[in-house]
Amino acid sequence: MVNLEVRRQVAAFNAFGTHLTLQVAPFYDAGRVFEHGSTFPIGRLHNVLGVGVRGIAAPFIVGYLDVGYGGEGAAVFTGIDYPF
Repeated sequence: MVNLEVRRQVAAFNAFGTHLTLQVAPFYDAGRVFEHGSTFPIGRLHNVLGVGVRGIAAPFIVGYLDVGYGGEGAAVFTGIDYPF
């Protein structure tokens, strides 16, 4: 799997005693899930292009919304997680 992402800060402010940051992140993913270990891992990769939005409440919480489009159509992922 390959993931390329460029995060760009678009806003930052303090609210409720916490520093908040808003980022936009265009991304490209390529990967493949295969049934057998003998399958050539980089043959027929699935490609996805999209954009993500990250809301960060420093230093511990990241909320995200990712919208991507690939060979099987559009997909949306969202959640709250720790930064990586």
